[in-house]
Amino acid sequence: MPEPSRIDSLIVALFLFCAIASTSVARIHVWDTQSPDVDAIDLGDRAGWADVPGNAAPGYRPRGHIVVENEHVSAVFRSDQGVAVHSRNGSRRVRLGPFRAKTASMVVRNILRSADGAVTVEVEYSDPGAKERVAFEFTDDCVLKVTPGASGIRLLADIEYVVAPDFLTDDLVFVPDEYGVETLHVPSSGKVLLGLLRGGDGMLVAAWPDVGRKASLTLGAAESRERQATSMDIGAGGRPIHVALLDTPGIWHRETFTSAYVERDVASDWQRPFRAKWTTQLVEDRVKTTFRFLEAKRGRMWRAGIGTYAYPAWFDGDRAMFHLGKRIPAKGFSLVYCLESDGDPVEAARTPADVLRRALDEAAYVGEMDVDGRVMRPAYRPNTVVATATCGVTDRLKPIFAEGQQREKIEYIQAGIEDMMSHLVVLAERADEYRAFVDEMTEYLSASRADRPEMDAYLGEMADITSRMSDVFDHHRENIRDLAYARELGIRTVALAQSVDADVDALSEFMKLKNEWTGMGGSLETLMRQLHTTARKLFQEAGYRSAPDRRAIPFAEEIRRRTKALLREPREYEIWSDY
Repeated sequence: MPEPSRIDSLIVALFLFCAIASTSVARIHVWDTQSPDVDAIDLGDRAGWADVPGNAAPGYRPRGHIVVENEHVSAVFRSDQGVAVHSRNGSRRVRLGPFRAKTASMVVRNILRSADGAVTVEVEYSDPGAKERVAFEFTDDCVLKVTPGASGIRLLADIEYVVAPDFLTDDLVFVPDEYGVETLHVPSSGKVLLGLLRGGDGMLVAAWPDVGRKASLTLGAAESRERQATSMDIGAGGRPIHVALLDTPGIWHRETFTSAYVERDVASDWQRPFRAKWTTQLVEDRVKTTFRFLEAKRGRMWRAGIGTYAYPAWFDGDRAMFHLGKRIPAKGFSLVYCLESDGDPVEAARTPADVLRRALDEAAYVGEMDVDGRVMRPAYRPNTVVATATCGVTDRLKPIFAEGQQREKIEYIQAGIEDMMSHLVVLAERADEYRAFVDEMTEYLSASRADRPEMDAYLGEMADITSRMSDVFDHHRENIRDLAYARELGIRTVALAQSVDADVDALSEFMKLKNEWTGMGGSLETLMRQLHTTARKLFQEAGYRSAPDRRAIPFAEEIRRRTKALLREPREYEIWSDY
């Protein structure tokens, strides 16, 4: 049989390309309902609808309403109701439109198909004041790219809670019941906003590629027994926003705590719908703290100045488990949700990070996720000989002095002293970073209060939280001493080890030194935890307390920017290893 000619090969390749392209196009269907008078559109009944083919799309003028659908969502364009995006099974819906076009009529101006099969529907909103064009771009994913006009975009849905994620530290979780105002303003420290939809089976995600977007939430009736947010409003200035309606049973969950959760393992009614990095916020050290659900139950964990206790959240198979107690109290409720996948990116977006990845280029996405900033830096030297901290080193040196072997093992003792000095130096240097932050933040807040006296109440609250960090330093000042004192302890420890005085009780004298070493080390370790906790408190409260007052937002953004820079790459003892 003769070999295929090059022309034959090209024909086959062209055929395959066309087949693949047509398959991609076929994943997105555009329909014309043919009648503008349909009161309620049944997405499951397309009788009488006309398919809008790709070659007829440019400049197409519909006779009825336009419906665009793919494997994940269906979008209905109605002149009298605007744009509504439905989950594929029809159980969830979000309406999209310009900020100010509350009563505007809408007209479809153009329908375009790109070479890769994407469909863009261009519409025009009109009201007595102005006209505004908005473009909606559909691919074969659940993520919709919206390019609004100057006013921005409004997303209307039944939203129980709103989350402003932060991939480095704790998210802001807005609970409408906790506010008495009609509008909340969200500091623009990130590039994504989540609406947890009523019932726990849907999540509305909005992501954008640039910084400085203004976002706000419209709340429902204040007298409602379970107040909700009715819309998420995001500024645009003509720049795109990526919107996704993630529709998965159990994509988020509210766990209500009772006394039955105290000091025991409790199985939740909720199971994760897929593997991801599921998190929840619990109160630990008197501040809202993010805990990631572990894949299995862990033994007890230790935190400086608090002690040991059970890690509070893990999975037994896919079942969520909780263990709360005195140090993590079982009060109120917590929300369980995921921000990012656990592993390689999936083909179809199912987490907020997947949506964010589609909105950003790779470099910007890596910067926003800030994986490097989440890494905990060690608080010990890399070539540790005896142990990593003062308690560990002195525990191992104690038997040497008890058995009278200190002179024979002087090099080992000196190595242990170097281990302790390295540990103390690392913590002292980190404490200096916090001290500089407190000084700079105090100066910023003082200047801002003088310049904007009408904001004194808000700025005063932030100054009070900042001053707690100074109080922490003052509380530990006597035990922390300074590094010169630590070096003196080292000299005294070596001198004791080398002493040949038979009248000296080496063990008794070493125990006195041990108490001084561990007193200094323990105070620095506790200081780290308390400073980190207070800084996170400042980061959170700057956002929460600014939300009711738009004037406070610029200050909140600056406070949170500075605090987040401080919280990057925490040292050991600031937070646990899974932070």
